[in-house]
Amino acid sequence: MTTSLYSLTGKFLEIQQYITEDNQEMFTDTLEAIDEAIEQKALGIVHVVKNLETMCETIKAEETRLAERRKRTEKSVERLKRYLLDSMEATDNKKIETDLMTISIRTNKESLLVHSEKHIPEMYYKPGKPSLVKADLLKAIQKGIIVEGVTTHRTKSLSIK
Repeated sequence: MTTSLYSLTGKFLEIQQYITEDNQEMFTDTLEAIDEAIEQKALGIVHVVKNLETMCETIKAEETRLAERRKRTEKSVERLKRYLLDSMEATDNKKIETDLMTISIRTNKESLLVHSEKHIPEMYYKPGKPSLVKADLLKAIQKGIIVEGVTTHRTKSLSIK
């Protein structure tokens, strides 16, 4: 059975409490043996730490590689969806139904296109750190308020169920 570093440290400190000038030689060998065991444990721990650090570096590299792969795959998905959407729109095919799935063209809700923020009134910005509250601006435009530099548009997307 091996003794833990915690236990060795405890023994070392316990023995040190009993040492006086008169009996110092009696405990010297014991303290040296415990000290050597502590050094061996420390060396073992350092090897484990180095191994774990290397493992962390490997995991980080793999995370980066997988993130890049995920981004490429997401771009492929978007490209293929756009390709299918364009084809369905060109052939005026709004819906494709099969036994496995239904593919349809969905018109998204209206959204803002901000061409220039110069002419947008301050009331459409958050107070403090200025940032545009697009939802409020969109509602105003939908009510008929004209704001220069801003238009609305609707996009289409592919629905796969």
